[in-house]
Amino acid sequence: MTFRSVSVARPGEAGRSPEQQRHWERYLYELHTRAELVEWAPSLKYFRYCRSIGGHADDGDDLVVALRFTTEEDLLSLCDRFGIRLIRLPPALPRPESGVSYTPDEWARFPSLVVQLPHLQQPGHLDVDGVACFVWIYDAYLTISVKDPAAHPAVVTQQGVEGARRLEPLVEPQWWRIVEPPVDSDRCICPTYHLDIWVDHFT
Repeated sequence: MTFRSVSVARPGEAGRSPEQQRHWERYLYELHTRAELVEWAPSLKYFRYCRSIGGHADDGDDLVVALRFTTEEDLLSLCDRFGIRLIRLPPALPRPESGVSYTPDEWARFPSLVVQLPHLQQPGHLDVDGVACFVWIYDAYLTISVKDPAAHPAVVTQQGVEGARRLEPLVEPQWWRIVEPPVDSDRCICPTYHLDIWVDHFT
């Protein structure tokens, strides 16, 4: 497992006043209380619950693991281990042009590309070993986010937690690829930023 280096002080918490920190914690535990997270977050070895940025970011909560790769061949090998088939796009396929405005319908017709490997299409929504997921490829790592088809895609549910537990045996042989934490922020419930939750779970 590869750990990102962090300073002793938590970056987010260090920059907040006590009042701001209380407000932040209300937001952090709004959908899942701290007691709930103590119960199930440390039971997952690799997947991490990450609270959304919120506001105008228009993102959602995530239950995610990040795995690094080095080359295109390494990426293809990694995806193959999870049964993820990457689609290779023909060079002549129309692609959005810089500086050109498109309507939402026009934009939706373009495939989402892997930025560093633009001949490959982003995996997006798919099933991994029967578990609904959203897979996205970044520069040198990919993320697998577990989704609950019966719930809003921005919400992490107990079914999503169970899905993550099902996938962890697939992740286990790739432990050396793990990027920990997958989101380098205290909105990620992980030992790096919330060691107290792990302490409370195991004591």
